[in-house]
Amino acid sequence: MNATLKTLIVDDEPLARDLLASMLAAHPEVEVIGMAGSVAEARAFLERETPDVLFLDIEMPGARGLDLRGDLSPGTRTIFVTAFADYALEAFDFGARGYLLKPVDPSRLALVLERLGAEPSGAVGGLAETVAEGGKISCIPLERILWIEACQNYTLVRQVDLDASVLVSRTLSEWVLLLPTQSFERLSRSLIVRLPPIQAVRWQSRDETFVDFLDCKHHLSLGRTAALRLKARLKERSTE
Repeated sequence: MNATLKTLIVDDEPLARDLLASMLAAHPEVEVIGMAGSVAEARAFLERETPDVLFLDIEMPGARGLDLRGDLSPGTRTIFVTAFADYALEAFDFGARGYLLKPVDPSRLALVLERLGAEPSGAVGGLAETVAEGGKISCIPLERILWIEACQNYTLVRQVDLDASVLVSRTLSEWVLLLPTQSFERLSRSLIVRLPPIQAVRWQSRDETFVDFLDCKHHLSLGRTAALRLKARLKERSTE
């Protein structure tokens, strides 16, 4: 990463702001140019400055971080930093480039920053810009996703009630940074599955396992390593 990412941190907790700022200090490509404790303070800052990156809490007194949507310039990319996993859908509709849960994992923070640095300057976009027939652009809600497969520099997304996958202009690595880890699991270099709609995992042979999903007549076929990883993750979820 060569260009400096001018960054604003917005969080109503002073300790949380300071902790994130100290973590970002380990990344020389990041320059924290301001910190705000509320949406009102953030708006006042945004009237004077245009950050490249906004690290934004969601639940704050007076107004939610999501209320800042209309105050951001097109070139400002938003990373949500929150203690709540259940705002992911709203965050990605907002156009988030990442969703970090508190306490922030330094390795996941590093991955988000690496991806931001690889984007063209001024790049914008939301959760799931798709390339469909005739070049039509649409958005895929997270709750409709069953699994995501790599397809060169794109991905194929299988959704509830659809017989065919949709080609999406995101790489699998980009999805990893965006998707909430509580609901999605990367099983291999080329596959991510959404865990809640899984109905059954059926052993076929030593090298093949079928995964059945709710509201889907098609099954997903897994190799041995991916199947073992999925079974371990489902067992972990059952004890949470």
